[in-house]
Amino acid sequence: MPPLDCSKGFKLQLYLFTSGPEHTST
Repeated sequence: MPPLDCSKGFKLQLYLFTSGPEHTST
């Protein structure tokens, strides 16, 4: 598994977490 793919997945997860309902609710 290349580091780029891992970074992409991590960024995507972070983006979803940051744009999650919790962030919007606050």
